[in-house]
Amino acid sequence: MSLEISKPQKLLDENGKLTSCGWSGEPLLQYDRDNIKVSRLRIQEWESYLLVNDSCALRLTIADYGTMGLVSATLLDFQRDFYHTETVKQRMSLGRMGLPFSSIHGDATYTKKRIGMNFSKAARKRYLKCDLINFVNGKNLYVQLELEEKDRDTLVCALPFSCDPHCFHYSQKTIYSHIQGTVRCGGEEYSFQNNAFGLLDWGRCVWPRSTSWNAACCQGTIEGKSFSFYISDGPSDYNQVSESAYFLDGKLYKIEGIHFSPQQNLSLWTIHSEDRRIMMTFEPAFPYIKELRFGLGRHDSRLIFGIFSGRICTEYKTVSFGPIAGFLENIHHQMW
Repeated sequence: MSLEISKPQKLLDENGKLTSCGWSGEPLLQYDRDNIKVSRLRIQEWESYLLVNDSCALRLTIADYGTMGLVSATLLDFQRDFYHTETVKQRMSLGRMGLPFSSIHGDATYTKKRIGMNFSKAARKRYLKCDLINFVNGKNLYVQLELEEKDRDTLVCALPFSCDPHCFHYSQKTIYSHIQGTVRCGGEEYSFQNNAFGLLDWGRCVWPRSTSWNAACCQGTIEGKSFSFYISDGPSDYNQVSESAYFLDGKLYKIEGIHFSPQQNLSLWTIHSEDRRIMMTFEPAFPYIKELRFGLGRHDSRLIFGIFSGRICTEYKTVSFGPIAGFLENIHHQMW
């Protein structure tokens, strides 16, 4: 049975170990990198947003991976079968990217000659801005988006690793259903006007040398009620709590034991929980592969957009859902 965290407390004790393992619907654990008892080279911190509408997807990331800091923008155009990523790197960042300790207070900002990226929070809204000169083929990328905080679904998890008591994974996943704004790349303009959803991926972690996992997310409706999920089979090997939940009409339902089963040619995935309360298929439509190498490590990500269909067992009945657009991601992280 998952442990629900209900009271504010420190994330790590004086020995650099998790004070609690579990989950909550809001960020209650207080992160402080000064409490971590391992090399600064191993500390992973990031704030990333993935926004999806009918015609495009956009991912913006500011991250500090210890051996390297990065600021990254990815634009995918589904109709033109186009994608591009531009990344600015900073060697041996070691916490100097200035990411805030909290997901609800403080801004994430990075400014250099050809890129300015800012994630800010005010008045129950999040603001995403990016100006990137010569993003692709001489075209500049401009982003100005506003995410409503009032209608959101949030899962926060603190997970250990059996291999090392000083390793941990502290994350917040928030799904947004109200997004306003514009993305421009050269002469193309992509409008976000309540026809989109977005995912905040916020993490503060110390991972073991190697870890791999799958994750999936979507947002839509079931029988006229808002429905979304974020599910994962990792990154922790702790089998009591996972980064998995679905949200129906604004209420969080925690689930555990998610299994991803791709067919050999990746043309279809089957996904289910151990108790079979959630069962679905995922049909890929647009794959995107990114490999990131840095200093002493490597981070591979296969991001696939497509369609989810399936059923869930709620408190009262079994209901079907789909087709609902969303994405699935396969991730492998390796430190040498």
